[in-house]
Amino acid sequence: AGEMGARVLRVLSRFNRIKSVRGRIGPCRLLFDVSDYYQSVMALGHYDQSTLELHRRILRPGDTYIDVGAQLGYMAAHAAECIGPEGTMMLFEPDPIAYSRLCRHLQEARTGPHIKTSNLACSDENADLTLYTAPVLGQSSLYPANPNVARGASLNVETMRLDDIMEKESIGHARLIKIDVEGHEINVLRGLEETLRTGRVDFLIIEKSLATLRMSGARPEHLHTLLMGEKYLGTHLSGEPITQASLYHAELENLLYARNADLLRGVFPAYKVEHPDEGSASDHWDRFHEEATQPGRPMLEAQRIIDEAARGDLKKAIRGANDLLANHSEIDDLRGHMAFWLTLIGESDEARRQYKTLLARNPDDKEARRMLEQIRNKRAD
Repeated sequence: AGEMGARVLRVLSRFNRIKSVRGRIGPCRLLFDVSDYYQSVMALGHYDQSTLELHRRILRPGDTYIDVGAQLGYMAAHAAECIGPEGTMMLFEPDPIAYSRLCRHLQEARTGPHIKTSNLACSDENADLTLYTAPVLGQSSLYPANPNVARGASLNVETMRLDDIMEKESIGHARLIKIDVEGHEINVLRGLEETLRTGRVDFLIIEKSLATLRMSGARPEHLHTLLMGEKYLGTHLSGEPITQASLYHAELENLLYARNADLLRGVFPAYKVEHPDEGSASDHWDRFHEEATQPGRPMLEAQRIIDEAARGDLKKAIRGANDLLANHSEIDDLRGHMAFWLTLIGESDEARRQYKTLLARNPDDKEARRMLEQIRNKRAD
């Protein structure tokens, strides 16, 4: 019904019958552009209902709610209804167009909670980064490879660590933090490590998109093990515990994490901690946790470069690999990939040098020896 209604609204917008729809959610009054499919679904009240239901189960009057990637404020408006006038909200949205609409939508919330909005991006460093803007609301990204961003459309944005923001704003505790940042989720969590480690967040709802995580070189296991390392327990929105396999059951979904099992049972009474893949000591999680927590994240950067080459830009990938290997020469997998890319573009002498480096580090590397032999045979021909 929601999808059909959204289609009707979009058809009407094309014939100039209707351009926008206003709707009141709690103390907020929102304006939805019905030419946008997602906003049409919001206008009809059918957008991401499972996540909204979690907001209603988790949030209580007087709570503190933090929204990282607030877009036009749809989720925040529902949260405002839950936490009431005694509650506190902090909302972050780096896209200036979305931020402008977010502020307008919340201005009328005079009977709602105390609200603070910020036009910056949350990350693991306090810096200035490039935001690549998208024509569709909520799809702007810090990664130029995102297919949703408009070609050539970008701007500089300020980034800050949530740990620093929590301290600056004297926020001692947050009931719920929602994070939806188009693949930058791991960076946001790394900038929240101290707050998580001290147990000052009860719940997190985090978007997991295989496609957008890949743009940062990450996999969902990296996201999951970061939170497991801080002793948070995770479930899918169905209440099922997260396993390595279940992280790949959906291309796009929200995941719920809680500080302890009792909190999770308050949302999902049947939740059980005992699960074959749940323990943070499980061997198959260890590598992902190490990669996600490494200073500078060189392994994730290496994977990002490899994915970049898979999209066809070999010369750019080779430049990135050279830069990374200059400081992290131990990443043999990236060096092997780069040697192969060099072979593909005809740089056989440089490829030969890279394969020799691999063999010097590991004389038993059969693949490097085989490729080196192929280059020699081609040169002999």
